[in-house]
Amino acid sequence: MQARGHEIQPHGYRHANKAGLPFPAAQTLIRDCLAIFQSELAGFDPKQSIFAFPYSATTPELEQWLPTVVRAFRAGHTGINPLPHPQMTRLSTISFGPGNGDQQLDAEVDRFLAQPNGWLIYTGHGLADEGWGPLSADYLDHLLGRLTAIPAVKVLPPAAALKQNFVCK
Repeated sequence: MQARGHEIQPHGYRHANKAGLPFPAAQTLIRDCLAIFQSELAGFDPKQSIFAFPYSATTPELEQWLPTVVRAFRAGHTGINPLPHPQMTRLSTISFGPGNGDQQLDAEVDRFLAQPNGWLIYTGHGLADEGWGPLSADYLDHLLGRLTAIPAVKVLPPAAALKQNFVCK
């Protein structure tokens, strides 16, 4: 999948809420995950990866340390970020669950499109009836068609977006 352009985002050695663990224990789970990804996934470079916090939960201590081992990290908040730039390390994301997330994502996209500029990061957790807050394939097809028809909107994976130089118009 990575060779075909899919961005692989580590999530942790265990799906533990890192905000509820002592800092050294959280660090160990993150380091162990990155080590396995590096040994098992050809071409994986932790310094170019984006770490996705389980439950989108983090701490100030983890947020200060994590950019020393990964490119950036996803954590919860509003989901709307400033335009991406190369120095950005904290990516605010939003998600939905446990039911189908189509309507909630549609509302988030509408809220985002009403902004003068920015970057929406939405964390989906499944497709069809599988996962936590899954999205339907038909909805995703429709949404991608809708968004790609808007000249000022780009749909990019996070690491690729961080490499862009966006200019507001």
